[in-house]
Amino acid sequence: MIRLESSGSASHLEPEADYERRPDGSGGCEDPCITFIEPLQRYAMTYTAYSPRGPRIALAISEDLFHWERMGLAIFMPYEGVDFNDVNNKDALWSMRSATNIITSAILIHTRG
Repeated sequence: MIRLESSGSASHLEPEADYERRPDGSGGCEDPCITFIEPLQRYAMTYTAYSPRGPRIALAISEDLFHWERMGLAIFMPYEGVDFNDVNNKDALWSMRSATNIITSAILIHTRG
């Protein structure tokens, strides 16, 4: 689970997963974007995970905005021969339809093990 902590008026995530930490002890979870996905009755969050491979987009879900379950790193299909999984990326543009499809797929894959 991702821990949401209050620090004054701001909240932050603590890096706990391997893909949020670097071997030198640095790393992090930054730039969260949260949206409510009506068909799932859950909140979905994308955030920047500063991993050993550089900044990557990660996903998490929540029912209450306080307890978050990590879904892992976003995985992108190659486009015109470019593998975006190996590109430093901390920004994502989501449409509600794309977010719903992606998060629904991630939940199904995650829960089926």
